[in-house]
Amino acid sequence: MSIHKPTVIDGMDKAAAQSELEIGASTDYGEIYVVGNSSGQTTNATGGVFDKVTQFASDGVSSNCTNAAASDQITVANAGKYIAHLEASFSGTLSAQMKLRFAVNGTTVAKSETTRKLGTGGDVGSASCHCILDLSASDIVTVYVASDGSSDSFVLVDSNLTLIRV
Repeated sequence: MSIHKPTVIDGMDKAAAQSELEIGASTDYGEIYVVGNSSGQTTNATGGVFDKVTQFASDGVSSNCTNAAASDQITVANAGKYIAHLEASFSGTLSAQMKLRFAVNGTTVAKSETTRKLGTGGDVGSASCHCILDLSASDIVTVYVASDGSSDSFVLVDSNLTLIRV
């Protein structure tokens, strides 16, 4: 018995249906990441003050975005709404409460904040940030960190920052 695979979808041939499905698919995306990092940075000497995360190591895939892991940032070429997504595994000062936020052109975005308190056993904790950012052409997106203490250690062990225009 053979299974019939239709060549027409709602009156369209396969090529027209495929074209219809691709309309609206984003052609603007970028990512930077780090894997297996062991060297970190020190958070601001004033607790609760955000500093730029400076530990990304590699550029991922991109289209109409400029990935710059060396500068820990992604620059968008086109204005629009972008889904910003960060997955982060990190370690640092024991019992420190770390906050992560996206920043656009150096200004942190409060609605993206996530908080994670590190344990006392030296474990690697994980956290994620997600939000939709309304960006202009040439806007630069970065990640910032703050600690509830002063001059705490922060090591971004594994992380991926991704932007996708919707």
